[in-house]
Amino acid sequence: MRNRIAGIAVRFPYFVYEEEGKVVGYCYAHLWKERAAYRHTLETTVYLAPGYEGKGIGRELMERLIEECRRDGYRALIACVTEGNVVSDALHLRLGFKKVSHFKKVGLKFGRWLDVVDYELLLS
Repeated sequence: MRNRIAGIAVRFPYFVYEEEGKVVGYCYAHLWKERAAYRHTLETTVYLAPGYEGKGIGRELMERLIEECRRDGYRALIACVTEGNVVSDALHLRLGFKKVSHFKKVGLKFGRWLDVVDYELLLS
């Protein structure tokens, strides 16, 4: 995990939340698309270990990420959330993200096709 963090954190914000020396949550930003036209837009990822939802950790991590992206001059953040992840949906909506798209059966995980919902937050 440290190598993955280091690889992303070289260019983009990456925050880790630890409890008693154990990583229980993280969030980071990365390129949304490779083409130069989209260089002002980042995609965000947030993760919390099971049992750590609803404690304000995700909100704290994401608020720091949003502020750093805003300070760094990015224009927009995109969050891609697997449909049915009500905790992540609620978090993004509370943070001001707006639902902008719904893709049907575009992800395959554990043998199941999944829908993905995109949320957008304009920073400027």
